[in-house]
Amino acid sequence: MKNIKTLLFLTLVITSTVATAASPAANKCLAQPSSKKYISSAFGAYPRRVIFECNYLCNAENKIYTVNAITNVTIRNMDQDAKRTVCQGVVVKKTSYGYEFDKVISFYAPETNLKETPFLFLIGFLYYLLFNFS
Repeated sequence: MKNIKTLLFLTLVITSTVATAASPAANKCLAQPSSKKYISSAFGAYPRRVIFECNYLCNAENKIYTVNAITNVTIRNMDQDAKRTVCQGVVVKKTSYGYEFDKVISFYAPETNLKETPFLFLIGFLYYLLFNFS
């Protein structure tokens, strides 16, 4: 019985640590790389236009919101194909055979480089940050 309690305690600690690690800090957003979906891409010669969407977890007023944002980029070579077609905050690293996923870093929501977003949440979030912290 004591072993079961210890196992349950460890499971709870590990689970809460993982859940905390996946949540962004205050006023920051964190990409969910598995949510990336191509909307439009001509998989052909360079240069080419690529449009994709990603989901982000954003922390505003200690509440976590999911934001869906669209990114529209022009790709001119293979390096850009690897580096510019990832969700904001996703880091890829160069390997001997190309590029691979390295990590996800959070970013400060008002400094996002996302050019388009179909939801007004991000605009409202930025407005809140600009006018409520002065």
